[in-house]
Amino acid sequence: MNIKIREAEIEDISVLSGLCAVLGFEGDNSSLIKRVSEIQSLDYHKLLVAEDKMGNVTGFVHFFVAPSLLTEKTVEIGGLAVFDEYQKFGFGTALMKAAEQWSITKGCESILLATNELREGSIKFYEKIGYKKEFKTYFMRKSIDGSSNYKIL
Repeated sequence: MNIKIREAEIEDISVLSGLCAVLGFEGDNSSLIKRVSEIQSLDYHKLLVAEDKMGNVTGFVHFFVAPSLLTEKTVEIGGLAVFDEYQKFGFGTALMKAAEQWSITKGCESILLATNELREGSIKFYEKIGYKKEFKTYFMRKSIDGSSNYKIL
């Protein structure tokens, strides 16, 4: 299958919104435009999309350098999503390979990602392309503005 990887553009917002929904994150396009614009302005963040041979956006990957006192320089995957009908055709693998290649250019030694333990298909995918489970963890969040309604998107 012919797969093209390119940087995401503001014109991709509606498709990116649909891909975020695949992961269970729904919201309005204006919030997403703001986030994409911010990501694009940061040197150590990258947002890529995959296209099929017809130019349809099939998936995205967001990744960034995550310096840490505790580990060597690493890249963290902020999100990877591929529409269901395009899964198992190499789009996710191509997006992750692009992230890996970019990581090398930034002098990183590893890539870290998190996936929900209920996403068995995702876990199998990541293991198939060489990622290994390290430990179970919890993501904990506190709203710093005092509201109890944290808005994901």
